[in-house]
Amino acid sequence: MCVPTKSSGDPPVESATNTSASTPPQQVTSQTLTPHSEVESTADEFLEFEGITVMDSAPTCRYRYRLTIPSGQLRIWLEDVDSKKQWLNLENYVDLTNVLPNAKATDYVNIFHKLMNTAGDLVDSSLVSFERHKGQMFQLQLTVKVNVMQQYCLETYKFEMEPISLERIDVLESRMRDLEKEVRDLRLHGDTTHISDINSLGETAVKNERTIQKLGGDVAGLGATLGNLNGVVTSQTSSIEKLTGDANKLRQDLNGNDAEIRGLSRKVQELKLAQETTVSLDLHATAKVAGPSGGWIHWEGYPKGFIRIDTSGMFYVAVTVNYMSAKHNAAISLMKGADCLESAACVVGDRYSSSVSLSRIIRVEANDTIAVHCPVDLVGKSHLALFRLGN
Repeated sequence: MCVPTKSSGDPPVESATNTSASTPPQQVTSQTLTPHSEVESTADEFLEFEGITVMDSAPTCRYRYRLTIPSGQLRIWLEDVDSKKQWLNLENYVDLTNVLPNAKATDYVNIFHKLMNTAGDLVDSSLVSFERHKGQMFQLQLTVKVNVMQQYCLETYKFEMEPISLERIDVLESRMRDLEKEVRDLRLHGDTTHISDINSLGETAVKNERTIQKLGGDVAGLGATLGNLNGVVTSQTSSIEKLTGDANKLRQDLNGNDAEIRGLSRKVQELKLAQETTVSLDLHATAKVAGPSGGWIHWEGYPKGFIRIDTSGMFYVAVTVNYMSAKHNAAISLMKGADCLESAACVVGDRYSSSVSLSRIIRVEANDTIAVHCPVDLVGKSHLALFRLGN
């Protein structure tokens, strides 16, 4: 919703935007935008940002975030830096109340990245908040100041963040990433300290060697003091041997640190390889399966309507079905094998088409099938999207 304010030599005065009944989010930073004519987003666009943001209104202060737009759809991922809890949002974020004319998906991502990246440094006209919404759901709210014909408007974007069910390996990978950074910092500090110690030992050894040479020269002219000089030489030689032993021990410590770091790097690589298996499907349908089992939607490439998944893991599945129904008590169902994940009742209307959307985050085992049962007629093109989120 746009709220016009004065744009003059004085700072703009902003009116309050519509928010939920929860505690208002803390004001963090601001952006000034110039609107265009219409919203655009294409599946070919790709942009990715990640970093650490600070939100005082959230349960904890520091969050690691990642903004991406795979297939033209904004994806927001948050991770609590301390507890390693994670949230994900894949829903639409633009409606008639907050659309920026002629802005592409990449424009929104750039705006949101700059807003979150400076959240801990600036306090101005725009708001960033992360609060409990309902149940285990949290809501991320970003408010942007837009300059329209020398007047300011406030555009608010709300994202319902669903918690991600993490396996122990996911938490371990995150903690290993933090540990690897700490080890790298310690190694840099340790290398500097050890090199300084070795240089100091080397300088001492050079000084001792010069002392020995000087004493050796004095022996020729001071035969009477030869016994004393031999004692001094023996003492200096012992000191050199001790210093050499200390230097060797320091070198061994450095080699031990290198081995530990190499071991940690191998473990991180193994964890990354275990997470690299990804599945992403974007399917369309205009008809149902022919024959007695005609209640199943015929997705392109799957003539019987059943999509078989080869890789196990956590998946996000979303379906939009366009239909026309003359039947009462009919329902469209999203199925995993013989289990109904979610269903929606059909709206009766033999003269007008209707649309229904179903979405879930589910656990899928290898060779499980996903299908959509639709007992009414399809109208136009229906869509199914499937993304693998992790193990």
